[in-house]
Amino acid sequence: AWRHFQSNTTTKIIDESLNLEDQIEEIKRQIQLGLLCTQAEPTLRPNMSKVLQILGHKDMDLPSPTKPPFLDESLILSASSFNTLPSKSQTNINFPEKSQTNDNLHRHDQQDYSNL
Repeated sequence: AWRHFQSNTTTKIIDESLNLEDQIEEIKRQIQLGLLCTQAEPTLRPNMSKVLQILGHKDMDLPSPTKPPFLDESLILSASSFNTLPSKSQTNINFPEKSQTNDNLHRHDQQDYSNL
């Protein structure tokens, strides 16, 4: 996001399958706000009330963010490698079996709290 913000190509990180052409400017603004919230210097980050104010006033000018502190240039992929990624991704999340979860809750409910 930072590299695309710097080169004014932020739209390249938006999933095209979402069909959000009419919201591009707002999405770019949200990305800029996200980058502002990751400033290395805490005094440069907007506080929560400022974030809410920014979200509520689309015409408010935003300052340009500085480079995020966690950015390691050696780990950044080249822009061309981003284009080889599929536009849709899938994430698998494994949840515990329902019976396991219920057993854990049941055991917790049976604990003796009388000596507290």
